[in-house]
Amino acid sequence: MKSLAIACVLLACSQAWAVHRCTGPDGVTVFQDLPCAGKGQEVTVKPASGGYDPVAGDAARARLEADLAREAAEKKERRIAAGRSTSATTRCPSAQEIRNMETGANSITLSEWDRMERQRQIREARNCGY
Repeated sequence: MKSLAIACVLLACSQAWAVHRCTGPDGVTVFQDLPCAGKGQEVTVKPASGGYDPVAGDAARARLEADLAREAAEKKERRIAAGRSTSATTRCPSAQEIRNMETGANSITLSEWDRMERQRQIREARNCGY
C-alpha cells in the first residue's frame, strides 16, 4: 500500500514538470502543466540561459576588466592634467565621510539639481586617489 501511494505521488509530480501547448475550441493557444483535453502537444522547455559559452564569457570579462583599467588610467591622467594631482597633499574623504555625504544627498528637501550635484561630488570622493 505504501509503495502504491509513493508511485501515485511520483506520477503526480512528474506532470508538474511537463509543459503542454493546447489549442482550445475557440482557437486560443494556452500553456499548462496538465495534458490537453483536446488538440495539443507537449513542449520541450530549454533553460533560459541557452547555450552558455564559458570561453566567450571569460573573453567578455577580460575585455571589461581591461576597459575599466583603461578608464581609471585616463581619469587619473585627466586629474593630473587639470592640476588636481593625487599627491600626498590631497586628502581623500574617509568611508564614513562618504556615507555622510550620501545621507545628505538623499534629503527630500533638496532640489533635483542639488541632488545631482551632490551625487557628482560623491562620485569624485569615491574615486579620490585613483
